Amino acid sequence: MIGTLAFNYFDKIDIKTGVFADKGIFKSEFILTVGNASYLNQCDGMSYLNEKERKIYLYGNVKGPMYGIIEGVIQESVTGSNNYDIYYATLSIVQAENQQMIDKIKIAGNITYQMETEYPNTQLYYLQKMLEGNSVGHYNGNLSTTLTLLRVNDINNPYNNEGFSIISFNSNLGAGSIYTTVKYNVFQTKLEGVITKPIYGLASATIDEKTKNLSLSITRLDYGLSPQPDLSVKLFSPDRASPGQTVSCTVEVRNDGLGAAENYAVLVELPSQCKYLSGTEGCYLQILGLEDWVNEQDPWPLLRWDMKIIPAKSTIKFNYQIVIKGGIFADTTLGCSAELYKTQEE
Repeated sequence: MIGTLAFNYFDKIDIKTGVFADKGIFKSEFILTVGNASYLNQCDGMSYLNEKERKIYLYGNVKGPMYGIIEGVIQESVTGSNNYDIYYATLSIVQAENQQMIDKIKIAGNITYQMETEYPNTQLYYLQKMLEGNSVGHYNGNLSTTLTLLRVNDINNPYNNEGFSIISFNSNLGAGSIYTTVKYNVFQTKLEGVITKPIYGLASATIDEKTKNLSLSITRLDYGLSPQPDLSVKLFSPDRASPGQTVSCTVEVRNDGLGAAENYAVLVELPSQCKYLSGTEGCYLQILGLEDWVNEQDPWPLLRWDMKIIPAKSTIKFNYQIVIKGGIFADTTLGCSAELYKTQEE
């Protein structure tokens, strides 16, 4: 599906201090145009900043003529600038004007911030509760959950009784998290959000304000589809190092999905102030420099491992060692990063 998406508004409401800093909710309205048809939709959801990755993650449910999920990332165009101005997202649609459909739309664009309003000394309500229960439906079995909920509890705030929650759970299918918005009234609190692992779908829940019992239902968006991979990559390395220090690092590639992935490469960008020593078999070292890029910058090393297949429900680890060169300050911050890329079959 090819089209255009234009936001009429996108409001992001964040907590600025405390243990929940840089977590919050967003409210948006957008017009999606596909061919001659246009759809006016709303999307509300939860957002949070991953400081190490320097990315703001967005999880929202879409309502209107279209019904589905938005998963997005906001990041910096200039790393370290704290100006999060690039937007990437996937819109997963299961219904459009009462017609069942399954499609995904990739979205990319730039963000321009219009204004910011602060609400100091806002009163907040916090709830954390562990819940044990059973699930019925596609998954039948024990379900152990931890609910963490935060909402505004201040009649002078325009977002009074609204907030977010994270429901972490363990099941026989695996562990996962549900990210939701929260709306409270005196009788019950309503939660609506997104679950991405180990199943993919929309989540809806209510909390009885008298008993604090949680009722949760999930509408699967992946039901009936062929098994799909669910890939992620993490880099485990020290944040800082000193001249002459040898540093050991691990790259972890995970496939938490039910389908295998084929023909991928993991790339690790190393800081220019290091020297590559060794790596897991299959490691390819390339030095990128001015001949590789138009912008002027010092050459730096790039490591690559190719993977013909990443089996379902598997973890693949690659190790490498580097030594920090002389001529830099002690306790220097390292700037390593890892990414997954789809390759062409040879």
